Amino acid sequence: MPDSKENTAATKKPKKGFISRIFKWGSIAFFCLLVLIIGIFIFIQTDLFDKWSLGIFLNKINASLESKDSKIYAQSLEGNLLKGFTLKYGSITVKGDTLIKFNSIYAQYDIWKLLDKGISLQNLILEEPKIFLTKVRDKNDSLKWNLLYFLEPENPAVKDTTNFEFEWNVSAENFEIQNGAIRILEEKKKERPMNELVTEKLDTFKFGNFDATNLFLKLNVNYFKEYKDIFIRDLRFKTNSDFNVNQLALDAHINMKDTTTQVKDLKIITDRSDIQINELFVERLNPFKEFIYENMGSDNVKLNLDANKFDFKDLTFFLPGLKFLDSVVSLNLDADGIYSNLQINKLDLKTPNSTYSFDGSVKHLDKPEKLYFDINGKNIEIDAVDTKIILPGLKIPNYSYLGKVYINNLTYVGEPARFKSDIDVRSNAGNIMGRVNFDFVEDIPVYSGDVSTNNLNIGKIIKDPSLESTINGTFRFDARGFDYRTTSGKLNYSLQRTKIFGQNISRSDGELRFNRGNADVNINFSSDAVQTKAAGKINFSNLKNISYKLKGTASGLNIEAFTRNNSQKSNLNFTFDVNGKGFDPNSITGNFKINMNPSTFENFKIPESPYNIDITQNGASKKILVKTSFADASIDGTFDFNTLAT
Repeated sequence: MPDSKENTAATKKPKKGFISRIFKWGSIAFFCLLVLIIGIFIFIQTDLFDKWSLGIFLNKINASLESKDSKIYAQSLEGNLLKGFTLKYGSITVKGDTLIKFNSIYAQYDIWKLLDKGISLQNLILEEPKIFLTKVRDKNDSLKWNLLYFLEPENPAVKDTTNFEFEWNVSAENFEIQNGAIRILEEKKKERPMNELVTEKLDTFKFGNFDATNLFLKLNVNYFKEYKDIFIRDLRFKTNSDFNVNQLALDAHINMKDTTTQVKDLKIITDRSDIQINELFVERLNPFKEFIYENMGSDNVKLNLDANKFDFKDLTFFLPGLKFLDSVVSLNLDADGIYSNLQINKLDLKTPNSTYSFDGSVKHLDKPEKLYFDINGKNIEIDAVDTKIILPGLKIPNYSYLGKVYINNLTYVGEPARFKSDIDVRSNAGNIMGRVNFDFVEDIPVYSGDVSTNNLNIGKIIKDPSLESTINGTFRFDARGFDYRTTSGKLNYSLQRTKIFGQNISRSDGELRFNRGNADVNINFSSDAVQTKAAGKINFSNLKNISYKLKGTASGLNIEAFTRNNSQKSNLNFTFDVNGKGFDPNSITGNFKINMNPSTFENFKIPESPYNIDITQNGASKKILVKTSFADASIDGTFDFNTLAT
């Protein structure tokens, strides 16, 4: 029995030693692995590893870029790749010319977010990055932008990426560009490097010849599946033009689920403008997907804007087609509604010498060629000089000499160059109330209206002293052109207490049809110089020598009122059929058939009788033939009517 126990113990002893050895070697292996991991962890944080890994990466990537004649270079890599690094003095060259170069890139991140399909950057700072974009020739001798040429795969696999969506979550708490530059030169005709070429100064934006320098940017970004945020804290740059951005800041939120874009606190300060957009909201707008401007018509929008100073040159720099606009204005705007029928809750505009206040609606913003306004204005003050300052490219009559115009009420319904308007206008050339329609589309303006006037001075409006006037009345008109010598159309009028052509008109009404300095007239006229009814034709293309062919009646005609000659005081009563020129008795010519009723001329009594008078002139010489029922007379020579009364 003892032998049996001893044998059993002997067999168990080796088993215990085997487990111990396994534990022992396992412990040693674990310790070595731990030391190796710690060693690797320490090693990857050394400068030696940085240089070694950077060298391997550059050699590997540059080998694949040889066929593109491209190369990536970086002087050094510093830092901890698990937490962050600094890459210094790097560049990318394509076809022997620089695409990108920088002094340093500092990155700080959370590497463990990669395990959850996330990229988290605490800091990404680029010092003095410079980007040079130009076109190069590919293997097929086709021109391509160097950046696209560099990024495209050497042997791209056929793959449909139409519905590809980047599914990683990305956040950057602080992204900065310090003293950067972007140069775009589509056609580089010289062999010199891009950074040595001088770009021409631009007066309108050209993508293919653009230079931005002194570029500073500070922002943070969230790019998630449900939403995207971008917060630009500061963006500044200079360009090869007079458009320079001194500050741009905004908070933008894009809701991918609801497909909305909202921008708040957008501030733009250029050398010429200072604009603040407090809120901009657009429905169904996703900047990350295809955007068709013409499809915005049914989208809800909201805009609240304060432009303390806006120079139209900043707009026409990008949209040269609007160069008919000029000057500097300030604007306060609050609007909302669907884009094709935008409601203007408030629009206060100040131009160099004028102020405007409007509300209403703007239609067809999605189709600018059909732009349509339905606007109301109140308490507007306009200096007509602003018309030429702000709209120098449009053929709008220049009324700057009229000075300030005050509009108590104004409606504007229609297109920019074809509209109707209710007006209540006060000016130093008189007051006008009523409704007018204008069409400035053609070279000759077309207009119509139904207005009343108070103390209106036509001579001041059209700068013609011979038409100095004080007109009080109502007018219905439909005409083409503003020049009385070429205008055509129709005028129905009624006057009271009016002065024109030196005549005080107590009452007058009638209809005039104009055609290039000619008028068919049918009028009643009562003044302190004559009461008359007349119908016929008048040619007033030359106001100093008006011609006429008229039939009618006249009573109480005082020639003195027209000639300003006391010796020609008269009281003439007659019916007439006249075909003549001029009103001054010393220059009048023509045939005058007059059936005279009892009248007086100075101290002469004129009996009732028919008169047929022919007056001709040849220089200073006059010839007058008078035929009456009781006598015929002829006067031939040089004289004036003042001598006939003595």
